[in-house]
Amino acid sequence: MSYKRVIRAEDATPLARLEDYLQTQPSHQPARSATPGQTDPSQEASYAEGYEAGFRQGLQTVLANEQSRIAAFEADLRALTQRVESAVELWFQKAEQSLIRLAKEAARRIVCEEIQLRPEVIETIVRDALRHAGETTKVRVRVNPFDLPTLEQKREELLAACANIQGIEIVGDESLSRGSTIVETEGGLIDATVESKVDALLGEAA
Repeated sequence: MSYKRVIRAEDATPLARLEDYLQTQPSHQPARSATPGQTDPSQEASYAEGYEAGFRQGLQTVLANEQSRIAAFEADLRALTQRVESAVELWFQKAEQSLIRLAKEAARRIVCEEIQLRPEVIETIVRDALRHAGETTKVRVRVNPFDLPTLEQKREELLAACANIQGIEIVGDESLSRGSTIVETEGGLIDATVESKVDALLGEAA
């Protein structure tokens, strides 16, 4: 069994007045959000500005990092270049020294072999050295002991070749290689060793 509310005539007027009052008051419903698919223009502008600022900052950071890496690479490259140049220079110095030693050794062996075949060669070497004795009258000739007998036999020839020299002393010196001689004069030493001659030749070729 259903019941229906019966509004009396005397009650209808107050209800009507209440409805009229409510309609005149501001709505208390929550504000509706923007319609889906629509974006606030101010929000779009703020988003674009933030994106551009972030992009610029990120780009500057990347460029700064790359510049630092490039500077570090250039420094490493310069250091490596200096080490390579130093190593090459050192190698050339050692190679040059080795070549000089080889040249001296080769010359010494050649002269030694030549003297063994022709002992009189030592006379020519000493004679050339005596020509640089100047006005001195006495000399002392040092040669390898193996060359001593040959020179003793040629003493008179050596004196005759150098008019200024009146006395000559010939002594053996084991420190000298065959074919080498050092002449002691009143004015100093005349170095006619094989090694000094090789040095002179290398100096002329340099």
